Amino acid sequence: NPSFDNQLFWANKWYDRIRFAAPAGHFVIMHPLADDALMDQLISEVGAHDRDRPKQPLFAYVATAGTHEPYTLDGETKLAPETVRAAAAESDPRRRYRIVLRNLDAQIGRVLDFLDARRPGRPRLIIIVGDHSDVAGDVVPPEMRGLPNNAVVWTGALIAGPTALIGPVPRVETFPSSHVDLMPTLLDIVGDHAPTVSMGTNLFADIPVDQRTAVAISGQGYRLDRDGWSLLMRRDHPELFWTRSAFAPIADVRAGLEGSPFTAGEVRRLWENINTWSYLIENNRVWRERSAAKIGGDTVTNHHDKQP
Repeated sequence: NPSFDNQLFWANKWYDRIRFAAPAGHFVIMHPLADDALMDQLISEVGAHDRDRPKQPLFAYVATAGTHEPYTLDGETKLAPETVRAAAAESDPRRRYRIVLRNLDAQIGRVLDFLDARRPGRPRLIIIVGDHSDVAGDVVPPEMRGLPNNAVVWTGALIAGPTALIGPVPRVETFPSSHVDLMPTLLDIVGDHAPTVSMGTNLFADIPVDQRTAVAISGQGYRLDRDGWSLLMRRDHPELFWTRSAFAPIADVRAGLEGSPFTAGEVRRLWENINTWSYLIENNRVWRERSAAKIGGDTVTNHHDKQP
């Protein structure tokens, strides 16, 4: 649903082509495509790119919806009707999730098979990441609802690519990270070192694990993770904050900073930094003004300095 959070405004500025389901009503709500239909579109777009611009690199952002609640397989799907009915009839959300996850895995496999058949020698980087988790039966205390608890934000990422781009594989990294780390990571991989305004850090940078941090933002509050600890705070009342070991049960959360490695200064900076970064995004100031890039021999002016 690209109408959510005004995503289309930014997509229309930053992407050459955008494909999404048509609005279903007056409130411009888009019903998401089934994952198999979405992957059909991706394969079609990559094929068209290879025909029309075979020497140009390609970046594609694909937002799937099958593994988002309510975990169903309906929509413009070509899956067998009995498979769709089985997911809809399952009352346990955890079992229903596993059904749609198996389907997404199969659809990603189709895309990988297609990419394997492209012209050899082209480096390929694939990142699969969840946008958030889901409570799915976990009990959250009333005072903690709406905050970025593990049950609603903790997720992981799979990154596959040449060792020249991402280092030795396979391996597992367990330091805290978040979605904002993807932008500086990708910019560094493609060699774009122009100044940006970002809270993120290159995932492959040589930084000690205990210095890695992650920020999570939800409707009611913010979260900072560092070195096995979490700091959670209210967005509208920054004087209310809690700490706990990052993966301890939610019942272990405690008000204040006692026993944690965080300081009052870090609480204040977390709130101030997110406010500043939000302002920069809203005013389209993530990239420097009037930067230029060399693309295909032509100088292309960067228009990211325009106000919304």
